[in-house]
Amino acid sequence: MQRFLSSTMKRIEPSSLGRIWEKAFQLEQAGREICHFEIGRPDFDTPAPIKAAALKAMEAGQVHYTVPRGLIELREAIAEDQARRQGLRLDPAREIMVTVGAVEGLTSLFLTVLEPGDEILVPEPMYPFYLEWGEFLSSKTVQVPTFVERGYQPAAEDLLARITERTKILIVNSPHNPTGNGLGQEALEALAQVAREKDLLVVSDEVYDRLTYPPFEHRSIATLPGMAERTVIINSFSKPFAMDGWRVGYLIGPAELIAEMDKAHLRAATCANSMAQHAAVEALRLGEELVAPMREEYQKRRKVVLEMIDQAPGLSAYRPQGAFYLWLNYGRLKVDDWELAEALLERAGVAVTPGFAFGPSGRGHLRLSYAASLEDLEKGVPRLIKVIEELR
Repeated sequence: MQRFLSSTMKRIEPSSLGRIWEKAFQLEQAGREICHFEIGRPDFDTPAPIKAAALKAMEAGQVHYTVPRGLIELREAIAEDQARRQGLRLDPAREIMVTVGAVEGLTSLFLTVLEPGDEILVPEPMYPFYLEWGEFLSSKTVQVPTFVERGYQPAAEDLLARITERTKILIVNSPHNPTGNGLGQEALEALAQVAREKDLLVVSDEVYDRLTYPPFEHRSIATLPGMAERTVIINSFSKPFAMDGWRVGYLIGPAELIAEMDKAHLRAATCANSMAQHAAVEALRLGEELVAPMREEYQKRRKVVLEMIDQAPGLSAYRPQGAFYLWLNYGRLKVDDWELAEALLERAGVAVTPGFAFGPSGRGHLRLSYAASLEDLEKGVPRLIKVIEELR
């Protein structure tokens, strides 16, 4: 069978995120009680009005293909939402494309713009698939370390030191997975200056843009001078509206680039699910009414988990400004991240994601998702602390 596999697939390792998730569910199926802190998805049900809109669409017979770029009603709703929240003025017909989640959107984008040997700059720690998308297309992902002492804000000098004639893309992720940091105005302006000077395409991953905690307020890099014409925004309904299984995302970008991406999107996915698109229109119509209660609950959970970690000797956590992750530094142990994650799962029934999955600077860390019930957090985090203390 090996002779049928491409050299690309032989190079790419199985996902560390998938490994721990699969092992946790295997234990659960065998009867173990597992606290799931490894999954980067909301634990809330999709709000009832969104489900009702999908059912209404089905009953009305709206069950067929839409145009590849998505329902014009949805693209118009996205344009109105971006104008209201970010001040962006968009042409819904030409500058927005609805995708099968953010992942398919990114895949279509990279298929459109990358040549073998092109380089992608990514501040790390980072969402792991950023590394692998480049590998799929024989491109190179160049990791740029960020540091907790700087609030994980990428520094312009670190980017400039790694730019070559093959550098084409700079990926920006705010609010950030896995650290939960948000890019401030100074960092955004520095990144924009680098992109303009070095003629880079900026890919701005903003899937957590509605899930932020005061005083931080999200601002898109596309709103800065000269950036709308060189930025592609990636967004999704998965995280803010608890619609991860519905698989609806969208791209915002220059009309010429969206037109070219449409070719890849058509061949990769044809179109997003039609009923889910109608549901997404309703999600945007109600907007903050649906998101606010979930965000407030995340904020409560964040506070509870941080208080528990703060009281644990030898542990520290970055104060997230958005998303629903805690980036936990566990200090020096005799085991590595993966061995610790396995020990936590087997000995305490607590599933977390090992830090090395997010890049070299992730070693010595764990990503803990507090998109879990308060009951599970109050039960599972003390177990996590106890196992780490025993291993120490």
